[in-house]
Amino acid sequence: LAGAVLIDSSHPDQVWRLEALNSMEKNDSRELLNPISAVTSGVPDDAQSFWHFLNTQRKSIFTQMNELKYFKESAQEVAQAGNFPDVPLSVITRGKELLPATADGHSLEKEWLDMQRNLVTLSTQGWQTIATNSGHSAYIDEPDLVIEEILKVVAKTNH
Repeated sequence: LAGAVLIDSSHPDQVWRLEALNSMEKNDSRELLNPISAVTSGVPDDAQSFWHFLNTQRKSIFTQMNELKYFKESAQEVAQAGNFPDVPLSVITRGKELLPATADGHSLEKEWLDMQRNLVTLSTQGWQTIATNSGHSAYIDEPDLVIEEILKVVAKTNH
């Protein structure tokens, strides 16, 4: 591994640090866990129907279900995988809050930001960039920023 760019990335501890998700009111959690509303906001209008088509296919639904089913197990595997290599590491963090504007939502957003800052410490060559105009999909909302961060990592690997 020569370098890495993490885009609003999961954290190995998030399953435990965000346990309050389980205590959120039913309406809030339905809104939060609705992948269509969470992701399609940045999808261009002319691609919305294609996005919906792909994400309602049986294979896509089962893939998403398996990701959630095995998330805790995957997080444990990542936590036990050993040290991250000391390589250039860009952590791009969303600038827009995604969680409901409740007391729980605000504290969970704060916890998410803390975990994003923690990811930077995986490498002594890490830094964080806030994608001010982005939700979870900065590659859709701010593709130029993502490209810029990739190029920064590549440039730092050539030194």
